[in-house]
Amino acid sequence: MTKPIQVVLAGAKGVRLRTAKALSATGRSDVIVVHGDKVEVILGTASARPAEVEATIDRLASSVREAMAAYAPARSSMVPSLHDPRSGRIDAKLVAAYLDVPLSTLARAVGKDYKAVFKSPGSAALQARLAPIHRAVVAMERIFGSRSSALAWLNSPNGQLDGRTPLSVVMSGRAEVVADMLEGTLAGVIG
Repeated sequence: MTKPIQVVLAGAKGVRLRTAKALSATGRSDVIVVHGDKVEVILGTASARPAEVEATIDRLASSVREAMAAYAPARSSMVPSLHDPRSGRIDAKLVAAYLDVPLSTLARAVGKDYKAVFKSPGSAALQARLAPIHRAVVAMERIFGSRSSALAWLNSPNGQLDGRTPLSVVMSGRAEVVADMLEGTLAGVIG
């Protein structure tokens, strides 16, 4: 007898509710639990064949992607308030202000000298280093809908990050980890 497989689907509130409704409508006897920011599905696999379980997981992933597409309004892949209006480049001072961190802390996170970042916060040399942070902010804006909700999430310990806060991971120079995690949520990746 095999153990049940637990699949956790994370997403915004509307996505969770739509996913739970879609799962309930399938008529399966699997356990579906909605709590916090997750939908948990326990797939009863005692009598299921591996191909059947895999097909069910594929249907769940598809359901989450559809719910995400229906729930998240089409938005730009950038946050204009983080860009220098003259050059159009990402501006380190604006990013630091959005994240509510000192510019010196952001400069360390992107591996650049504070004086250089202070003097030219939108320089071309900074763009590649600021891009993963910008990706994370874009995804947070889409998921949480407001800066205050995004900041609350950024400053809360996260199990997917071994209990670290997403902001501490970003400030340690690993913004791509947080950006990938958030973009995975937007894409409906089952975690």
